[in-house]
Order: sequence, then C-alpha cells, then structure tokens
Amino acid sequence: MKKVFRLFLLIFPILTSAEEVPHPELRNLYEADLIVDATFKNQTASHFYIIVNESIIDRGFGIKKGDQIKLDREDNGCGSIVDFSYFNRQRFYLKKYAQKWVLNYGSTQSIQPHDKFGNAIASELKGETTINRIIREFEATYYWDTIKHDYLTRKTDKEIRKISKVNPVIAYFESIGRIGLPGYEPIAYAEKPKDEIEVEKSNKIALCDQYPIIAEPLLDKVKMREFLTQNENPLSNQGIAGKVVLELFISDLGNVESVKVIKGVHPELEKIAIEKAKRLSNWTPAKTESLKPKSCITRLPFTFKIDSQ
Repeated sequence: MKKVFRLFLLIFPILTSAEEVPHPELRNLYEADLIVDATFKNQTASHFYIIVNESIIDRGFGIKKGDQIKLDREDNGCGSIVDFSYFNRQRFYLKKYAQKWVLNYGSTQSIQPHDKFGNAIASELKGETTINRIIREFEATYYWDTIKHDYLTRKTDKEIRKISKVNPVIAYFESIGRIGLPGYEPIAYAEKPKDEIEVEKSNKIALCDQYPIIAEPLLDKVKMREFLTQNENPLSNQGIAGKVVLELFISDLGNVESVKVIKGVHPELEKIAIEKAKRLSNWTPAKTESLKPKSCITRLPFTFKIDSQ
C-alpha cells in the first residue's frame, strides 16, 4: 500500500501537466487550517486519535502540545478502513469542518513523515533548525496565487537569499524556479551556499547567487518577470501548459554560453524558451568581494499558460 502511494505521488505532476499544479504537500500546506507534528494514540472502528507534539501552523485554533485530536478513519479506496496505527508519529494536515477535524484531503495524502519536508531531512539539519521550523519559514515566505497560478513571495530577494543559507527547502525551491517540491522519496540534501573562500578555491561552477555580487540580466525586475511569464503558447488549444525551467551558463564576461533544459513540458515549448533565453545575451557577471568576475550557472522558469477565451 505504501509503495503504491509513493508511486502515485511521483507520477502526480505528470497526470496534471495541463496546468501548473502545486505539489500535493504544498497544496496541503496552504489549504490546511491546522498542521501538527503528532503521534498516533489509539483507534476505534470509526475513529483514531493523535496527540500533538508540536503545532506547526495554526490558523487561529489555539492547538498546543499535548492536545488530543479525534479524526475519522478513512476508506483506503479499496473498500477497507485504513489502519492508522501504521503511521505512528507523522505530520498531519487538517481541515476544520463543522465541529470536527478531518484530514485535508480526506485521505492519507494529508499525512507526511514528520522528519522530512521536500529535500530537508531532520537528521542532516544543524543547530536549532528543525523540520517544523523550516515549514513555518517556507509558509511565511511564499503564498499560492490562485489567479496567476504561481507561487509569489512575501519577502524581498535579499531576505530570500539570506534565509536560503539556512533553509534548504527554500534554497531548492528558488533554484528550480518555484515550481514545487521534490517527490515523496527523499532526494540528495541541498548543497549549502559556499562562503567566499570556498568559492574562490572551488574548480566547480557555482550558482550565480552564491557570490557576494550575483549575476543579473540587464532587464529590471518588472521586465524580467514579464519576459519569463508572457510567452506565446502555440499548444494552448491542446491544453498543454506549464513551466519550462532552463539552466544557463553565464560566463565571466556576462555572456550566455550554454542553455540546458532542467524541467520540460513539451519539446516545442522548450524550444521557444531556449530561444528566448539566448536573447538574454548580456548579463552583469557574478563577482567576488575583490570584484573578480566569475562564471556561474543560474536557472530561469518560463511560464506557458492556457490562453483565455
């Protein structure tokens, strides 16, 4: 059952490719009225009970550590009731209906491992950083705009760069163009930004925003956003849309020397995105603190939407 569930999560983005859809856990994050780190207590034929270890996000209900929450036992879709004791300690995304709490999706899709979120794994975190803190910071940084079908930020670029140094999920989210979290299976832990000395010594090409002076296109922020989001979509009448994420190699002279597709939607849309990216030929190169120009790589998300009739 668990393997089938994981497989569904991995293919979910493919099944919904007609429109850019947030990852199921991100939907949970922004739709749920309450998100708690909780431990299974017991269950009856119709209900199960959890004890709150920590209230992660509470939208005004005052739930605290030690509180007990009663939830309906759900059908697993195969005609039998789920044994919730299997989940033990988990992260629960809950919705308030009438006088009772329910799982946000009414299914185990709204139950996730308490020690993982995106590319962050609790055992690899350092200092006071925890998975629950990472989730709170993420929710406080972004929101899902239902009209633009896009993740928008509540913070400035400078604030995001700062928080990315200690929050690997935000760093990952930014690096792929704010298009979703990785799949249910854990991926390699996000590499932390290098400090100036490490960047100077490294023979590898660093991300452009890892330098004190980042590489930037000549377009201002407003025109750059328009450049990335206002794209002709010749496949709109076929219901094909989404984001094409490209990786650009920016030379120490500020030239775009190569372009690679990181996330595609359709070959025709990828071709359009690549041609547009190549037109961004002049960049201000990344620089070290000593103002030495450096080559680097950056990623750009090109949005293709369904044309409104």
